[in-house]
Amino acid sequence: MLDDAIAVFLAAVTEREFDEPLLALLRGAGFYDIHYLHGSYEFGKDIIARAERGGTREQFVIQSKAGDLNLSGWTSVTGQLDLLRNDRHAHPNFDYTLPRKAVLVLTGRLTGAAAPAAQDYAARAVEKDETPLEIWDRERLTEMLIGSPDALLAGVADGPLLGLLAAIDDASVTEDRVESFSRFWLRSGDVPQPRSVVEAGLVATRLAHNGRRDLAAMTALCLLRAVWASAHGAEPAPTGAVEMADAARKLFLTYAEEIWADAQVLEADSLVALNASGGYYSTYRVMALRLLEILSLLAIADARLRDEIATWICRFVNANPGSTQPLSDRWAVSLIPTVILLARQNRVEAARYLGLVAAWICDHHENDGLGLAPPDADPTAEIDYFFGSGLEHITRSRRFTSYLATVVLDLSAALELSSVYDDVRNDFLASDVSLGVPLPRDDDAQYQITRSDLIDTSPNYADEWSEGDEWRMAPHHDGDVRRYYLGRIGRIWDYLAICSVTRDRHSVAAIRAMAGDLAA
Repeated sequence: MLDDAIAVFLAAVTEREFDEPLLALLRGAGFYDIHYLHGSYEFGKDIIARAERGGTREQFVIQSKAGDLNLSGWTSVTGQLDLLRNDRHAHPNFDYTLPRKAVLVLTGRLTGAAAPAAQDYAARAVEKDETPLEIWDRERLTEMLIGSPDALLAGVADGPLLGLLAAIDDASVTEDRVESFSRFWLRSGDVPQPRSVVEAGLVATRLAHNGRRDLAAMTALCLLRAVWASAHGAEPAPTGAVEMADAARKLFLTYAEEIWADAQVLEADSLVALNASGGYYSTYRVMALRLLEILSLLAIADARLRDEIATWICRFVNANPGSTQPLSDRWAVSLIPTVILLARQNRVEAARYLGLVAAWICDHHENDGLGLAPPDADPTAEIDYFFGSGLEHITRSRRFTSYLATVVLDLSAALELSSVYDDVRNDFLASDVSLGVPLPRDDDAQYQITRSDLIDTSPNYADEWSEGDEWRMAPHHDGDVRRYYLGRIGRIWDYLAICSVTRDRHSVAAIRAMAGDLAA
């Protein structure tokens, strides 16, 4: 988890970007009298510091380098290392009378012949009774940083990250707050700063330790969103973006696998008890949909777990009515990976699931019902719409448009569930449910929540399956996965996962492509 994020950070960070974390790491490890000397007159010493080892006070001299060192690179730094180990010039606080320890810090590794050359260099220094040389490479730094992760916060002066971590610790954190913070990671026309990966790892780790592995998994998807929003349009995709996106995906899968491990221990109907207990009538539905969303994304990404998770989800859906009763339009995107997975395992179950969701939507629109809250609604609005039609003090305006209904119809069409399409289309028309189709532009706005995407409020859906063009029931139904950037570079799973962050958009072509990949 955090070690993966640190590894990506160390692979991408520049020499100067690592200065502040290195200084903080030294302080956390008990070093003192630390001085940063990098510059024209450093005499091979980027940093000097003192430490107590085995009751002996020692003077450390440190040279820092970014990236890997091959034999040529190693040869080029040996002159600096000679100065590091032997030269007395440094700083007024440099005590050359103390036993000296020289350290070469590498954010990368010694590669090829550089490793034996460095070993020989260090051995000859010992043989000559000269200052010995230690090498802290990527593996050693990762171990040290895992033990002192706060060192990675060095240089953070504006406080948003610290504020978020505090909110996590006092249990006031929300998904919206995590998403809002993650916008700091976006860098248009570039890839996020290496520190972004570490921040995501720190936030996710803190969330998991505070019992919110669901938000830890979503934090990883926020990082994934930031990567592709930043690198959008670059073809081929930049290597740095691909590596960072893969790290974000791995971070998500780590927490999703932990959630799956817990789900296996519990019975599939375990959440029914929550539904029956006081105070959980609404949160039960949120918990059920979020669980299905995360596990389905995990199963789609990992073929080894696919059948097992799909079977469990079939049982879970049958045992938990809350899984077919989304609290608001915010949970429409939760249906997408779930139904894709169900359709692969059991098309009858997928059809039944969509039918139950459609009935739930109609129940909230019939008889002057208020409908359900929009995708960007806060929890208060979600609850108001959920209970509003029966409570006099609720004064929310009635909503005719349903993004949930749009997703149900699009899934029915994309997965070629013709009878489901006919039934739910008829039910929506009878219940005065209006449809709104998001049509995001193929630019960086498609990844952002605060945007002005186009929404077709009068989509021309076929009233019956027989009136469509094969599976195409509306103008936006096509199989052109290359319409959007992530489709063009072959990152369909990433596209589906990012929809879990934005919550209000999807691509029928992506649904078709992913369902086809799973069926292959």
